[in-house]
Amino acid sequence: MSIDLLRRIGLMVIFTLVQVLILNHIHLFNVATPLVYVYFVLLFPRNHQRWLSIILSFFLGLILDSFSNTPGETAFALTLTAFIQPYVLDLYLDRDDSNDFTPSMANMGFVKYATYVFLLTFVFCFTLFSLEAFSFFNWLQWLLCILGSWIVTCIIIIAIDSVRK
Repeated sequence: MSIDLLRRIGLMVIFTLVQVLILNHIHLFNVATPLVYVYFVLLFPRNHQRWLSIILSFFLGLILDSFSNTPGETAFALTLTAFIQPYVLDLYLDRDDSNDFTPSMANMGFVKYATYVFLLTFVFCFTLFSLEAFSFFNWLQWLLCILGSWIVTCIIIIAIDSVRK
């Protein structure tokens, strides 16, 4: 096993524990829940094998689904986010950037990194809450859940990345 794979599995364990033990119990105004485990997908470098990132994201989602009583919703949303992550990352990088480029605020700058985080986190939140609602009957609650969780998650991810080295 490579060091990178062991580090990613360690990150999966940490994100699972933080989400299940702490963040799943936080519901701001009954609409916003921090979903920081999507940060796991945002950290995949440019040259990371896409099949491995999709599989790791699926398993993280599956583990979180088993603890959260959501039947495959998180697994699907994380897998979709991991699938489009390399394409979104390429939008914000130059062709001459190195292949082992890891997205972070220090590497990309605040504006590029923030839009990268906002876009992928919105895709994740939209997919997750659309699957959870599975209808647009109460569309205002659905929209508030998406926007509230999206904003809270983005703020926490940018804050975590700003203190990372």
